Amino acid sequence: MITSLSYRLFLSFFLLSPLLCMAQLNLTSGEKYLENESFKQIFVSVEDHTVWALNNSGTVFYKPDTEAAFKPYLPTNGLVINEITGFNESEMYFLIKPNVIVHFKGGVKHEIKIEEPGVTRVNNISVINTKRNIDYEPANAYNPANDYLAVATNKHAYKIFRGNLTITNQFIYPNQPLVNEPDWRITNAGYKSVDFQYIYTMARCFVNDHAAVNYQAYTTYVSAIPDRAPYPSKINCTLFAHHWQFGLPAGSGWQIWYSLWGTDEGLYAYNNVSCTGLEIKKLIENEKINDLEEVYALTPVFKQNFAFAATDRGLYYTPASIFNELTSSPERLDRLKFIKFPASNNIKINSVCVDTDIKILKEANYNYWRETMCEKVLWVAKDQGISKIYLSLDQDYYQNLKYTDFIYSKTPSNGYNQDEVIFETCGNQSINVKTRVPVSLQNQLLFQWFKDDVEISEWIGKASADLKESGKYTFKVTALCENLTLTSLPIIIKNNTTPEITFNYPAEINLCSGQTYLLETKRIEDYKYQWIKNGTDIPNATQNTYNATLPGIYEVKVSNCENYYELSKQVKINQIVIPTVQLTTAKTAYCIGETTEIKVDNPNNYLVKWYRNGLELPEFKNQNIISIALTGAYTASLTNDNGCANTSVATNISFNAIPDVTISRSSDKILCSGEEVILTAVTNQAGTDFFWSTGETTKTIKINKSGIYSVSFTSTSGCKRESETVEVNVNEPLLLFQPEQLRICVIAKEKVTLEAPAGFAFYIWEGQKTSSPFYQVNKPGYYSLTVEDIYGCTKSVNYSVIQYCKDILIPTAFSPNDDNVNDLWQVSGLESDPQSSIQIFNQYGNIIHTTTGKAPFWDGKVKGNPANVGVYYYLIKSKNTSQALTGTITLIR
Repeated sequence: MITSLSYRLFLSFFLLSPLLCMAQLNLTSGEKYLENESFKQIFVSVEDHTVWALNNSGTVFYKPDTEAAFKPYLPTNGLVINEITGFNESEMYFLIKPNVIVHFKGGVKHEIKIEEPGVTRVNNISVINTKRNIDYEPANAYNPANDYLAVATNKHAYKIFRGNLTITNQFIYPNQPLVNEPDWRITNAGYKSVDFQYIYTMARCFVNDHAAVNYQAYTTYVSAIPDRAPYPSKINCTLFAHHWQFGLPAGSGWQIWYSLWGTDEGLYAYNNVSCTGLEIKKLIENEKINDLEEVYALTPVFKQNFAFAATDRGLYYTPASIFNELTSSPERLDRLKFIKFPASNNIKINSVCVDTDIKILKEANYNYWRETMCEKVLWVAKDQGISKIYLSLDQDYYQNLKYTDFIYSKTPSNGYNQDEVIFETCGNQSINVKTRVPVSLQNQLLFQWFKDDVEISEWIGKASADLKESGKYTFKVTALCENLTLTSLPIIIKNNTTPEITFNYPAEINLCSGQTYLLETKRIEDYKYQWIKNGTDIPNATQNTYNATLPGIYEVKVSNCENYYELSKQVKINQIVIPTVQLTTAKTAYCIGETTEIKVDNPNNYLVKWYRNGLELPEFKNQNIISIALTGAYTASLTNDNGCANTSVATNISFNAIPDVTISRSSDKILCSGEEVILTAVTNQAGTDFFWSTGETTKTIKINKSGIYSVSFTSTSGCKRESETVEVNVNEPLLLFQPEQLRICVIAKEKVTLEAPAGFAFYIWEGQKTSSPFYQVNKPGYYSLTVEDIYGCTKSVNYSVIQYCKDILIPTAFSPNDDNVNDLWQVSGLESDPQSSIQIFNQYGNIIHTTTGKAPFWDGKVKGNPANVGVYYYLIKSKNTSQALTGTITLIR
């Protein structure tokens, strides 16, 4: 495993070493061809390495890989060719302005026209070979049908898939042009990717700019190129420089990219990571840039990317890689530094193209074939012919990588930056050594391992190895493109002897529950110990002894060097557990005088001992059921043949006193009907469990019926007592019927006698207590009677007396003196009887006045003369009275 510490040490050393970051690209002039011709395009068909050249007159020349010189391409004789592209010598495309594409395949000629609305010209063509991508590894199995011809027109960009002679479909791109004729142009043509540039009035980072779309085999990138001062809009060529590093020990990959574009005024670039704080840099001043190319397959030890610019006055290139080989943040533009190749000074370079050498290696570790691509040759088209430039890297660059390009699973015992790397191990411990080269690039390398200077043949091709045996190891990595070898520092493995362990225990040990067992191994100075239970380290158990208290499989790890342990044999500790002892009894509270049984659950027939309050009861030994009558805390223990015992939880049994219970009553007298007496249970113990003979369960009850009553009481301890009985007597209700209604005539001066039933002790008439059952009244109304017997029981009734005759008002005196006050003696109440009559008599019985009618009266005169003052008598007869009414009148003057 790669530790974070070791990785940081390597990374820091690498990033701080300028020699390691700045591999130098060397250019060497090679062969020259057709120096009397002026050429505007150079192209290499990657599948067969045929080199194609187009002169300024539109004539095509080509040089197969197996031939030494260029020759005219006869099938295009008589045609004025504008551009060349294709897959191999027998499958090529040629553009004839304004809109004809000539396709030759196997010697057969085809003409292709873009029959699309609004398309009037074809600007450029370029093939894309999906067998290649930016990392030189196929994402999927290669299928030639996925290759296509990219076509740029004045209206759109199109695809013509390999084998087709008509448009297959339009390119799918994120942003649609906002003008009627976007005028698509290919500004960088290559088999790996193609750059389209088109007019676009508003794009990602600028206003009034051009969009550049970079299509790779499986990925599309879109960037914007400004078309305003000081960045002129005439774009001659573009380069989308992209770097995607992955597979590093630190984890996930990262990617960065630049946009470069050439104009008549020079070469410009900016970093595409963000539009915020965007920096645009002019890399080449006052030069007309005709073409851009990128080389990045010289070596995979660290990916090296180099850029080339063809100008009117020579070839420019970046002597150092334009990207850091190992980084975690966007690159700065100051890495993009171009210098001129001296051999090209003042020579007009129109076009450049890299040739790719393909080498097939043996099957890789991940079980499918890989191709190594070495970009070693740059072809140049000039005004004075064609030339070949060879590319290489400095050998010194690789010699220094021995300090940084190998990663170890732990820090060396002697530290880093030494002449050799030393690791001390012990037992079966091993050190993993691996290369830092990403997995995606390892197919381009040859890996070799040596032990004590002898090659380990079975390790050839392994990118990592586990070093265990003592000895001196070296690891060689050869970059096949460069034929350069990187050799690691000597790796010294010092393997110590296996640590000593003494652990002589039987395979199994039996313990009673709660017991411990001391495990021990021999203590040796500087040894480290770790006890293990059931395969898991026991926290803080790092001594040579350990007290085991729980069942499990125990062992100990013993170490005599860092990060290495040897395991002892295992011992299994069994814990003999007597099952939980269960006692059962009918209940736990009893009354004095009772007995009860306690039972212990003993299915295995263990030895039984009984205890009360902690003291053994030997008389009950080996009895599963005992009978007791004493209060106490009872326990039982069970013991097996090995002496392992378990004791039950105590069962508390109590024998309690029987309570007393009596009945108190609120009254002892005989009750009248409707009265009640309160009976209360009186106890000498706590409790609320009462049960009366009436069925009631409260402490007090109310009784209003004759009977014999009792109550039982159960105390909180469960003991029960029943009280003695009490007798309650209730009289029958007194009989007193409602009397009939009586009549009276007051005007006749009648009297009525009220009569009550006989036999009561007292009669209370209108609140007056008497022994008489009779009561006389002389006027109508309601009269109350209450009777009382000898026990004081009472009953009441009302008598009703009504008036059966009407009332007649008869004055007893009057004063006929003409003062208008009481001058007449007039009887009222006779208005309803016009036949009523009144006679007035003097003291001698003589009638002195007679009157009849509804309103009879006497004015105090006799035969017209005033009568004497004195007493007179009257006689009134009327149907309103049952008899004549008589009385006296006093006359006053």
